[in-house]
Amino acid sequence: MRYIDIIATANHNLKRNKLRTILTIVAVFIGSFTITLTVGLNAGVNDYISKQLGTLGGDNVLIVTAKGMNSAPTSEPKEYNPNQSTNSTFGLTINTMNDVDVAKIKSVDKVTKVTPQLIPTVSYIQGSSDKKYQLASVNQMVDGIKVDVVAGSAPDNNSTDNQIDILPSYVSVLGFKDNTDAVGKTLTIAAKTPLGLIQTVEAKIVGVQNDSLLASGGFMINDHLTRQLYDITTEGMPDSIRNNYYAVVATISSGMTEKEITDVKNMVKDLGYNAMTVRDRIGTVSTIINAISYALIGFGAVALLAASFGVINTLFMAVQERTKEIGLMKAVGMSGGRVFILFSIEAILLGFWGSLIGMSLAYVVGSGLSNYASQTFLKDLKGFTLIEFPITYLLIVMGVVMLIAYLAGTLPARRAAKLNPIDALRYE
Repeated sequence: MRYIDIIATANHNLKRNKLRTILTIVAVFIGSFTITLTVGLNAGVNDYISKQLGTLGGDNVLIVTAKGMNSAPTSEPKEYNPNQSTNSTFGLTINTMNDVDVAKIKSVDKVTKVTPQLIPTVSYIQGSSDKKYQLASVNQMVDGIKVDVVAGSAPDNNSTDNQIDILPSYVSVLGFKDNTDAVGKTLTIAAKTPLGLIQTVEAKIVGVQNDSLLASGGFMINDHLTRQLYDITTEGMPDSIRNNYYAVVATISSGMTEKEITDVKNMVKDLGYNAMTVRDRIGTVSTIINAISYALIGFGAVALLAASFGVINTLFMAVQERTKEIGLMKAVGMSGGRVFILFSIEAILLGFWGSLIGMSLAYVVGSGLSNYASQTFLKDLKGFTLIEFPITYLLIVMGVVMLIAYLAGTLPARRAAKLNPIDALRYE
């Protein structure tokens, strides 16, 4: 019997007991569907992160925070450190930084500039219309970081003008025709003093930016505007509070190798701080996504393990039902090896059909979810496809599923191959 005949026979044999075959394929399908969808999610998120790293730059920028930035209240005695600034909020003690810390970090070799990251709170913004809109946050522009603008340019930290980049979703509601029309126009930004008084400042729109993982949900503003808003929100406060920073940005010499950047990070860490590059920061998101993906893949693997027992059961039943047929094939000259191949191919076909159906449905569901996400909660993250299905990944998933099915089918296939033709023909 030729191999093509063996494959055709194996495929035909699966149709003998359609219900049993369908139930086995469904079991394989569940595992394949789960794994394919999870792998697609992982691929989509990591692809976007790679694009972000490629366009944001910032390898010469370190984000520095105090060690033990967040700590829950404890009854254990802790030695007082007069040089450590802290803020308490929501039951957490947050270690902050001050001008002494800025001076220490600035003294590190290869560090050319240290900029405290101020976090002003904006009450509302107002464009050319009378309507006022709340704003979740504003992000201070960091030198060395590229902003993904669709019109105009990024805010200039060297400018003495108030400059701001807005998001595309705000263009029309602020009274502008389109992205290009918004550039050059003026916004009114309001902030509250500690006493609750509203003060406003004017800012020039220099660009319209796409949202990103680095500055999700916030407008980008330059240092001059940041300082003005921060002065309003901390007006009248003592310097010990005004000059507390949750983070500072250290700019290091450009053109450094990865090892040299790591050495600078270690020097900053030796001073008692945490230090990470933009790549490290976004990489943390990737690590979390990978961890979630591996957990979901684990659930899919459990489903495939359960499906493998279904494959074993299906083929053992097939061997039992076709004992005489196997004996007849061996009696007319079919070798035990060919019998083994026949049942192994049946197992592989169960894996093939289960994985094909699972991947097909996962593709349909994943594409639908991606389209929905791109039109709703991810619409400002341009270039972000939530779920992607690279052909290489799909082939790997199918190959793994078929391999598992093959391994599950080896036991019944070996049993069929070892049947004595005389005993098999006598079997009732």
